[in-house]
Amino acid sequence: MGGYGSWMWAGTNPEHFAAAAPVVGGIGEHGPKHVSPHIEAWANKLAKIPVWAFAGGQDGVVPAERSERMIDLIEKAGGTQAKITVFPEAGHNAGKNVFDNKKFYDWLFGQREE
Repeated sequence: MGGYGSWMWAGTNPEHFAAAAPVVGGIGEHGPKHVSPHIEAWANKLAKIPVWAFAGGQDGVVPAERSERMIDLIEKAGGTQAKITVFPEAGHNAGKNVFDNKKFYDWLFGQREE
């Protein structure tokens, strides 16, 4: 539940984070087909910090749509530092593309609390 945990934890307590980077994250406590009733509240809070979400276009476990929906809601809540990268050919193992990418680490470690 790493990606879901990232959405939930940062979306509940953004003051503890300089940024959030959910990788193949669902947005429902009861698995990828469930959508949390707290999604809009999380988006409102996540609008305050930089977010870079990652998903696999072929993910049959947690569809990319889950992260795309969250980024859309963050932007609608006024978030100007939210973005998503979908790896079209990747499945639920899309994290390999993230954690092998220097740009990800440069972005992540370049964030600072305001």
